[in-house]
Amino acid sequence: QGCLRRSYRTATVCTTPTMKYKQWYQRRVRVTGIQLKYHKTPKSNAQKLENLAIALEFMSAEGINLTQMSNEDIMAGNVKLILGLVWMLIQKYHIQAEDAKRSMIDWIQVVVPEANIKNFTSDWNNGRALSSLVDICIPGAISDWNILDENNAVENITTAMQIAEEDLSIPALLAPDDMANPEVDELSIMTYVSCFNPQLLQNLLYWLRAKIPHRSIENLTLDWNNGVNLAHLVEALAPGAWDSLDTVSPDTAEENIRKGLS
Repeated sequence: QGCLRRSYRTATVCTTPTMKYKQWYQRRVRVTGIQLKYHKTPKSNAQKLENLAIALEFMSAEGINLTQMSNEDIMAGNVKLILGLVWMLIQKYHIQAEDAKRSMIDWIQVVVPEANIKNFTSDWNNGRALSSLVDICIPGAISDWNILDENNAVENITTAMQIAEEDLSIPALLAPDDMANPEVDELSIMTYVSCFNPQLLQNLLYWLRAKIPHRSIENLTLDWNNGVNLAHLVEALAPGAWDSLDTVSPDTAEENIRKGLS
């Protein structure tokens, strides 16, 4: 619960990159007088390169460090640079936090506390961490993840990645032997792990519906704003913890939420 609270305080979701792009484009046109040519359905490599150049120019204007990265690199499929770029975008627009890595660690520790994950390098080398994450998404898929042989790291990781790709449509963004490498690139693992978030959120929604089926939970946002569903969840998990659910009013949202988190 402490991890959840810390993540909630530090992380801010940004939903306006499209708006920022439009504002940037309008300013650029005013300053240069040049209309950028964006191809909605690029057919040639030249058109794709032009689109990538526009996107990179905007990212640079947003303060994203694109040193040693070009549209040609992306077109060529430079995996390391692309993974780094994806993570920078995640940091910029989805996990604007005091410490994005700390927030992700907090998230993982809440999801799979038994795995005792403390970093995005060595803790993922033997395949147990990834296997535990897959097993949370698909209960029973790798139920013996905690006793997997550390000496079969590449095999463990390969199995977990195959299940994630086949059953969760999560692409293997890095090779199993790369993840098993003690010097694995931290950003690569962070980017890959972040792909599990939508599935975990969906699983959480299913779990909530099972715990409080009478509340008709549809989402993880608006349905929780007034604290009423939180009160019902607390009572479902700890009977008697809430004095009287009949008196919980949506008009006392802050009080409801404060009591539910206490």
